[in-house]
Amino acid sequence: MSEETQSTFSITNNQGQTWIFYGLHYCFKSKTSCVSVFYSQIENHWSFVLHSGWIKVDGRVIEFVARIKEDAELIFDDVPYIFESHMPVMIGTSQDIAITIICSDSKAKSSEQVLYLLGRKFSFYESMFVYNLLQLNNLFIIKNDIWTVNLSIYEEKSYD
Repeated sequence: MSEETQSTFSITNNQGQTWIFYGLHYCFKSKTSCVSVFYSQIENHWSFVLHSGWIKVDGRVIEFVARIKEDAELIFDDVPYIFESHMPVMIGTSQDIAITIICSDSKAKSSEQVLYLLGRKFSFYESMFVYNLLQLNNLFIIKNDIWTVNLSIYEEKSYD
């Protein structure tokens, strides 16, 4: 199956009707709600952004944005759906860096080492962009050019 025709996710209602999607970003509008779904290729996860109305994801109403599981239960305008990701399961960049730091003997990496790790995954310019994004991620504590992992955030994200 070519990359252009490979489905990225599907949504199935409680009557078994399935809608298959082929992109990384969609906006769904209904009578009362508007929500965007998008896939973060850097972090390897799907998110919903609520623009108006309401949506419930896995039993909780989202107020603005929610990261969603690969097989989330959605309620959109009082209709239940199952969201199913068709993206290959890969380790997201922040998870990859966090695991590398946690598994190291020192439980820390220098900025230079983090850039080296990113350089193995991305081009130079992409590495710099991702590096700057990761610096804003509260998963990491960066002091004096040394990266450690905020373990309470790491456990909260429950990387398995």
